[in-house]
Amino acid sequence: MPELSTSSPEPGAPGWRSWAGLLLLLAVTLPFQIWRARLEGSWWVDENESVLLASGPVARILDYCASDTNPPGYFLILKPWLALGRHLPGGLSALWARGPEILAWTLLLIFLWRRGRELLGPPAGAALAWAVASSAYAGWFVEARGFGISSAAALACGLLLWGLVRDAAAETSRPRRWKTWLAYVLLAEIALWDHLLSAVLLGLLAAVWLAAALRLRERAPWLPREGALAHGIVALAFSPWLIFLGNQIATRRNEDSWWVTPATLKQWLLVFFEWYPVGEADLPRRLWLTLGILALLAPLAAAAIAMRKKRSRPGLPGLLGTGAAALALALVYTSILWGLQRFLGLTVFHGPRYPGLATGFWAAGLALLSAGAVARTGWRPALVWLPLAPWLLAGWIGQHGESLDDRKTVFERHKERAFLPPPGATLFVAPASLYPFVRHILAGWQARPAADLPCALARMRLGEEAWLLDLNFLDMLDEPADTLLTGEVGGGAFSRDVAVHHLLPPQNYTLYHLSGVFPRKAGRICREGGLRLEAPPIPGQAAAVALPASQHLREGWWWLDADAHGGYRRWWVRPRVPLRFDRPIGPGDYVLHYRGFCRQQDGEPHDLHLRLAGSSLDLHVAHRGGEVAVDAPVHLAAPLRAPILWLEHPMQPPERLGLPDAPVLQMGSELRYAWLERVGSGRTMILARNVRKK
Repeated sequence: MPELSTSSPEPGAPGWRSWAGLLLLLAVTLPFQIWRARLEGSWWVDENESVLLASGPVARILDYCASDTNPPGYFLILKPWLALGRHLPGGLSALWARGPEILAWTLLLIFLWRRGRELLGPPAGAALAWAVASSAYAGWFVEARGFGISSAAALACGLLLWGLVRDAAAETSRPRRWKTWLAYVLLAEIALWDHLLSAVLLGLLAAVWLAAALRLRERAPWLPREGALAHGIVALAFSPWLIFLGNQIATRRNEDSWWVTPATLKQWLLVFFEWYPVGEADLPRRLWLTLGILALLAPLAAAAIAMRKKRSRPGLPGLLGTGAAALALALVYTSILWGLQRFLGLTVFHGPRYPGLATGFWAAGLALLSAGAVARTGWRPALVWLPLAPWLLAGWIGQHGESLDDRKTVFERHKERAFLPPPGATLFVAPASLYPFVRHILAGWQARPAADLPCALARMRLGEEAWLLDLNFLDMLDEPADTLLTGEVGGGAFSRDVAVHHLLPPQNYTLYHLSGVFPRKAGRICREGGLRLEAPPIPGQAAAVALPASQHLREGWWWLDADAHGGYRRWWVRPRVPLRFDRPIGPGDYVLHYRGFCRQQDGEPHDLHLRLAGSSLDLHVAHRGGEVAVDAPVHLAAPLRAPILWLEHPMQPPERLGLPDAPVLQMGSELRYAWLERVGSGRTMILARNVRKK
């Protein structure tokens, strides 16, 4: 590891110049960030997921996150934040939902400015803060997702660790060093609990600490000891969530991530020459490629020139070495994600998104190279901005390009206009809870909750039209009434003709156009108070019950689906899943009643395997698709505290099952419900048909 710089740190309390510079940084960047966060045109499907998840119970948050790359930290922060927003005069909005990210962005800039000037001196510290603030990286802080918070915390960890290693190299012992380590631990936990892939970044930082600790152990024996304690606490505090790692890997491998960029050499290069410098702005190829090349080559050229000159002051090459290390960290991080996807099939390399966790390190590396080159050559400090100019320009163009694109909503796209209702028409919206976040872009229509649709249809004359806008892609996290309503509308229950149009990504809205309305059924539903989930026909004397809504995503169950009878079905996406019953049962004789549905369309026989844990029940049911009913005797010699019925079924691509839009690569079968009935409870025991014992 190179000797670290001891050059010109900002001593003591910050003077008026430092405060003025910080205010200028915030005055230039923060209003633009707030303006971007207000744009509803950039509100997309993942942000719907965030607010719906944060609006539900904590148990659902934990279950959902156990099979995702997003641990529950961000959603647990967003939950009270949204609850507070509902009681404010303006209510919920896109800006309010994105507030935690804006706050994280502001705190990051303040930290970079103060810590950077303290460690590097005023010119280099200012360059560091501006390099991060002006980059396309800022776009991650105008979304209601935990990505920005996680990356900001990881970058702050990097700067804290660099300061500690710098003190160790200079044999400096700062008072109250424990506060720095405590901040490092807390920020690392924030990063980990907001996004799982930050573990890769923090692992690389731990490797940097280990290399420094081994080299400097004689000069600074405290560095290995205190660093080991801090990293041990970080790992220990996050270890409870790692029990779900295998489940998250299985989910990723079965996810149909058609939107993820392929792990090719071209896409790997684009991370450094397009996504880091200019982001997702739709720019001419020649422009972004030129900016991307210059943004990297200018600081590298300045560093190369500086390396050929003799040192003007001792210790200054440390800036160049640290800048190179920051660039290398981003390079290695991106390569790890690329390798995980290319060789292990884990869809974690998506150029515009997941490698972006290290954008701050990349920007910091370029700033440190520029500062180190200026310091080594003895140039005027103001020249630090010259090698950084292409990066600053690329970030400015990229941010403004993205914001211009975000101002145009999906409803204003030329190819979408033909499918939209006329201005002023009534537009029914589902779920209604998402309306506050897109209310301005829907202002051209009379928006009403989707629950009002049946009563409105009941008053329509034959031949009138209606429109239903489903804001929730793939019905994830829907309320039961919305799931049932969209299923009924899409199935043609309310009208003679239903045209379904899927609006462009990344919003992924679904628009239903109903023509030739049938008011009779709508009137009946209106009189009944709306669609309701029908209870399955399970007798009240059932000893134990297993329902679709009670199963867990983390165990291989997928989203709930509504059937034509107003009930729930739930399909599983792993070859073997546990079906959990709701209560313990004692020893004795029972009948297992299982009801399911298989979407087989090939007419070939398939095998459904059922095994009740703790009993001798081990059945194979042959079927050719459609409804599956099993009624089988069960004898229990001992009580079961938590009855589990293990289900196995051949996995098939969704296209073969008539579900081309399902977001998975393989799926099994579907559950309706199941229950255990004690023999002698007043019903006749029905022996299983089409069943063979193993």
